[in-house]
Amino acid sequence: MIAFELACRAEGAPALIDHHDLLPYLPEKTREDDAPFHARVTLKRGREALTIGVIPDRMFSLAFEGRTRLNFALELDRGTMDIKSRQLVGKSSFRRKLLGYYQLWKEGLHTTQWGFKAFRVLTVTPSEKRIENMIAVQKEIVGEQGSNLFLFTTPKRLREKSPLADVWVTGKGAQVAILA
Repeated sequence: MIAFELACRAEGAPALIDHHDLLPYLPEKTREDDAPFHARVTLKRGREALTIGVIPDRMFSLAFEGRTRLNFALELDRGTMDIKSRQLVGKSSFRRKLLGYYQLWKEGLHTTQWGFKAFRVLTVTPSEKRIENMIAVQKEIVGEQGSNLFLFTTPKRLREKSPLADVWVTGKGAQVAILA
């Protein structure tokens, strides 16, 4: 977030609205909630349904003149969490996070709960290999075409360039800047 803060101080850059500063922009019902950034989604697996929580490590928006905002949920992966585990109860996995965010997007909860017309999930992970593995699991969830909902990068990429630059890899495998 420090890198985003510094990048947003540059002339012509969007303004950063970080986590709790987003509260005034959220729907009234969400603002009154004890956990306004916590969403619950229901995953359907055959005849069974499982409700899981989606809790971003951080949420923020990049605001432009004219009230346009780009909205993000940020996940910081330290490289210790299992990526591929199919177990959805009792154990956290990156697959579970991806499933949760994808279901949240499909249900439109990003709009009803957070007031976001659109959003993206940014994941910072330790290695290029983990990005490859995360993209592969994401494609299993959303379909082989992948999704631009999910963007991935590494700390090394962020050190080399601004987080606003083309340091992100989409779920489709393309390298992009988040402002594009």
